[in-house]
Amino acid sequence: QWAYREFFKVLMQDNASTYFHCSQGKDRAGLAAFFIEVALGVHFDDIRNDYLLSNVAMEAKLDRLIYGVKSKSFYNQDYHKSLVDVFSAKLEYLYAAIEEMDNNFGGPLNFIKNVLGVDIEEFRKKYLE
Repeated sequence: QWAYREFFKVLMQDNASTYFHCSQGKDRAGLAAFFIEVALGVHFDDIRNDYLLSNVAMEAKLDRLIYGVKSKSFYNQDYHKSLVDVFSAKLEYLYAAIEEMDNNFGGPLNFIKNVLGVDIEEFRKKYLE
């Protein structure tokens, strides 16, 4: 929570530019992008599709990884599934995060407002007007 709170503080600074990423785009950066889009009022279908774009970016990397271990003695169907699970953005991951926010904070927008301390009106004014 602290990192995302600090992230939004940077986003709210005047004349600030921000670059954020992680190695796969589905965990830290994926959740940061999710929070930004929710705060801006983006429709969930678009948020979901953006989250799944990590799979397009990771496809070649995952293919190379699987190709490199396919001939190893430890490689089997379970190992293959584990690689796919670790290197894929899956909707159940996003839905699990949303469910936690729903159950504990009254939804993602309330989490962003009340836990991360984002003034939604000011955030939208800064980025949408």
